Amino acid sequence: MMNSVQESWKSAVKDEPFKYFFLDQYFGRQYKSDTTFNFLFILFSIMAVVIACLGLFGLVAYTTLQRTTEIGVRKVLGASIRSILVLLSKGFIKLMVVATAFSVPLIIWGLRHWLNQYAFRIELTWWLFALPVAVIFAIALLTVMLKSVKVAVRSPVESLRYE
Repeated sequence: MMNSVQESWKSAVKDEPFKYFFLDQYFGRQYKSDTTFNFLFILFSIMAVVIACLGLFGLVAYTTLQRTTEIGVRKVLGASIRSILVLLSKGFIKLMVVATAFSVPLIIWGLRHWLNQYAFRIELTWWLFALPVAVIFAIALLTVMLKSVKVAVRSPVESLRYE
């Protein structure tokens, strides 16, 4: 079949060489670049989350170090581990809520702008934003709790000894 097309081309257009390509290979090359972009995007996103968690862990460690005496006094006065964990994580939760309140509208705007370039696109529903926000909150709270639990279960004598 290809030979008959090539002969028809040569008889119709003598000066131009016969060049052809298969659409499935052409679309495959385009898809491969999208796949590579997707892989790099996921890789750098994971790296960003890990670096953010390390920074958050360092911030929690610094905060708990500064508040060690306060935590020791609260434990001596009868505070529960739960109340100490709430005390330590309350400030971080507020920061996460503020960050979410600023970032989600920007993300919605950016996604709508980006998706308008396509003829067929998905609808932006609430769960497309609620699920990642919930996962980020869970990762952040887990990071905060890892360090806070160590400080909360420590004996108040150890906290107050060096003051």
